Amino acid sequence: MINMETVLSDLQAWYAAQCDGEWEHEFGIEIKTMDNPGWSLRVNLEDTLLEDKSFGEVKRQDSKDSWVQCFIEGKYFIGFGGPHQLTELLTIFLDWAKTEPDWLAVQYETEEQARDRKDKELWAVLGDEVGPELCRAENCTHPHIRYSAFCRRHHFEMMRGYAPPEDV
Repeated sequence: MINMETVLSDLQAWYAAQCDGEWEHEFGIEIKTMDNPGWSLRVNLEDTLLEDKSFGEVKRQDSKDSWVQCFIEGKYFIGFGGPHQLTELLTIFLDWAKTEPDWLAVQYETEEQARDRKDKELWAVLGDEVGPELCRAENCTHPHIRYSAFCRRHHFEMMRGYAPPEDV
């Protein structure tokens, strides 16, 4: 028999391990009731060690009220179950998470990943070129961005000291 206290303790441990001052503000775990009746579980896996981990869909129906279905959709672990299957849904998620030896570890960005992320954020904030005035960089024929005398690329280079990434 599944021990609900252990399940909740493990779920809390996994959640706490993900909380880094940022993750918990944007991502998290949702547990809701459904009107059929039953439970739904939605765990956002983005920026966790489980984000790219494969999961084999679980689907079974023993009776009208005893059923579960769990799968990955995008960056979410999704689980649905009957009115008495909440513990089972959580256990399926946790058993899958625990197949990682360091299941409570946090996924950290490398310096390069952090720089790339910050570069993309800056690129997005700079916004589109609006013109009609042209960029003041020598030989540049691009319109300037709002609140700058430079085009997006030259403003980025002026701020960062290097060219923007190719994939922005």
